[in-house]
Amino acid sequence: MKKSFFSFQGKVFFILFLFMLAPSCVVWYGVNKVTKNALSEEKQGNLMSLARILDASLGDRDYNDILRERGAENAAREEKIRVLNEELYKITDDVAASSHELGVGYYSRELDAIITYGPSSQYADMVGKPVAPDHKGRAAMNAGKPDVMTGTMARGNIMNAILPIERHGEVIGYIWANELQTDIEKNFRNITRTVSALMIISCALTMACMFVFTRRTVNDIDTLIHGVDSMKKDMSFRIKRMPGELGEVAGSINSMAADISRAAEETNRAVSVLRGIMRNIDTAILVCDPSTKKIVYVNEYVGKFLKDGDVEGKLCYKVLYGRDDVCGDCPQANMFDGDSNPIFRDFRREVHNPIMGRDFLATDRLITWPDGRILHLELGADITERKALLHAEASNAAQKEFLARMSHELRTPMNGVLGMTRLAIQHSPPPKQFEYLEKIQSSATLLLGIINDILDFSKIEAGKIEIEHISFSIRAMVENIRELIMPRMDERNLELIIDIDGSVPEFGIGDKLRFSQILLNLIGNASKFTTEGSVTLTMSASLMETGDIRIGCEVRDTGIGMTEEQMSNMFKPFTQADNSTARKFGGTGLGLSISKALVTLMGGEIGVKSELGKGSVFFFHIVLGQSFEAEKGFEALDENVGARRYDGCKFLLVEDNEINQEIASAILVDELGASIDIAKNGEEGVRFFLERDYALILMDIRMPVMDGIEATVMIRRSDKHDASAVPIIAMTANAMREDMEETAAVGMNGHISKPIDVNELKNAIFRVIGENEQGGHWPPV
Repeated sequence: MKKSFFSFQGKVFFILFLFMLAPSCVVWYGVNKVTKNALSEEKQGNLMSLARILDASLGDRDYNDILRERGAENAAREEKIRVLNEELYKITDDVAASSHELGVGYYSRELDAIITYGPSSQYADMVGKPVAPDHKGRAAMNAGKPDVMTGTMARGNIMNAILPIERHGEVIGYIWANELQTDIEKNFRNITRTVSALMIISCALTMACMFVFTRRTVNDIDTLIHGVDSMKKDMSFRIKRMPGELGEVAGSINSMAADISRAAEETNRAVSVLRGIMRNIDTAILVCDPSTKKIVYVNEYVGKFLKDGDVEGKLCYKVLYGRDDVCGDCPQANMFDGDSNPIFRDFRREVHNPIMGRDFLATDRLITWPDGRILHLELGADITERKALLHAEASNAAQKEFLARMSHELRTPMNGVLGMTRLAIQHSPPPKQFEYLEKIQSSATLLLGIINDILDFSKIEAGKIEIEHISFSIRAMVENIRELIMPRMDERNLELIIDIDGSVPEFGIGDKLRFSQILLNLIGNASKFTTEGSVTLTMSASLMETGDIRIGCEVRDTGIGMTEEQMSNMFKPFTQADNSTARKFGGTGLGLSISKALVTLMGGEIGVKSELGKGSVFFFHIVLGQSFEAEKGFEALDENVGARRYDGCKFLLVEDNEINQEIASAILVDELGASIDIAKNGEEGVRFFLERDYALILMDIRMPVMDGIEATVMIRRSDKHDASAVPIIAMTANAMREDMEETAAVGMNGHISKPIDVNELKNAIFRVIGENEQGGHWPPV
């Protein structure tokens, strides 16, 4: 086994080495310190001795005595310095010559100048200059005591000995002797190298002896310890076999490691599963200390909603609810009895967390933590999306119900008004009454258009509009629009011009009804705001890269035109150009808003260009799929279907409204020649069907006692021979797509919306009766 440096044996060697090294380092440090101090003190003594030699060379004289001897006591300062230098520089140079790194000299306090600086051959230019104010020489003169200073100066790292010159009880200057410390450092390095070499040799010999002595003693223990250490990193590792008692210990350790490995694998699998659940579950998990209200643990799901990720140890009501005091509805209040004994049962509640912005169905209970504390565990199932979905579903259901009810309640009386007006016109009334009836019919038709616009807008707002994709003839659709709009154009003496470019294909795949609705809205709007001139529809097409067809349309008029401000609000719902326009021309202001929404749903865009007094141009484009033939539909019916009669056929009309009964009877009996039975509700209609045979059933949807849906289901499920074959057409004011899908789902064969369009009714009857006619299944009267 390869031993690392930090094996047990290595540690033993290392500890012994430290015990040996510590005193060696102390000795080494002491020797160095003593050596360095001794060398320094020796040099200080030498320099101070040289300074004293220079002082002794003056004898008892002072500087003034020398000047008097030379007759220069009254000379100028520079002359005095020159005289003193001439007197003393030889002794200075002689002393300086004793060492090539030595610098010595005299300083005069009275003259504040260097008198000599030897060797003068090197420092003569310094004579006559003062020393700096903070120079140690000034401090020595003031104190009257010798001083030695070391430091880095112009000459380098030097030692400078300063000796004040005292004569007749007065300090007249000082003498200095300085020298580079290179000799001290050199001697110190030599001594240090010698001592270090001896200590290294001694340590090496000692360690070698220890290694030989301890190797056999600690080898097995080292192997055992190294094996245990390896097991900490890899539980699959096993200690090699060894003799003696340590071998038995190694075997026991190996067996224990195998047991721990198996247990660890099971624990890791369980922990991995638990962590995966805790990380991915959409459930808030909180553990809180009831006594301190501090958080002990939160899972990742809670943490991702909190700004402060590290919340453990913080107050639960502050972190989770943003409160400064304990929550009034804290469930912990119910988890302990009057004697503060814990109650170990579940408490459930629904709670909204304002900090997380989520709704939870919480389960609270007390648990015993591993350290013995009784803590509060809260598991919160996140029901935010579920509640939002329930609210949305309730809102959608309410909106759907409202639209369906409004459609039924508005269309039912309109069916009566239009139907009765039509019947009255058919009976050749006097001219004045005929005029009145036509105006009633025109007004009712206009009102029906407004109702349709409002319901369409409501469906668009609710997202209930779906675009169909069927093949249809584009040119036939435009021709049908011409026929519908021409009466209005003739009334206003306007010309309708339709220009279809040759690029427009014969057929396209899209929503023919909604395309027609857009064009009718725009052409009708243009005619409404045009008093004279014309309305022009221009249509062109281009092939897109996707293979679809881009149909571009323009509706141009010669009407009143608009300002920029009016155009900016043109496609907003319930908006006219201005109030005066609404009063003069009328309208709900929904047609253009609906057109814009339909154009968008058909993959296009719409816009307007206009100039006040010069007319307007509304332009849009939609996307249609390519087709080479129209889908078979009502266009494929017999051209004489309108004159078709059903003499000898018996129909069942299930309708609760008496006016609608009268209108339907007049159409079915007088115009189509059929005989009819009338049932006032679904229950009565089912009974009539079971008792008699009918060629066709016309079924209202909203009726008392039993509605049309339930009645149809009962008819289709009955045991009567023609239960699955008899055609059933929904004839109802429920005109929404969901209503049509619902009627088809229960087995109805057609759907006609009220107010009843006679041609649509005739087409629907022909379509379902024609199938039975071919099979010879017309029940007789």
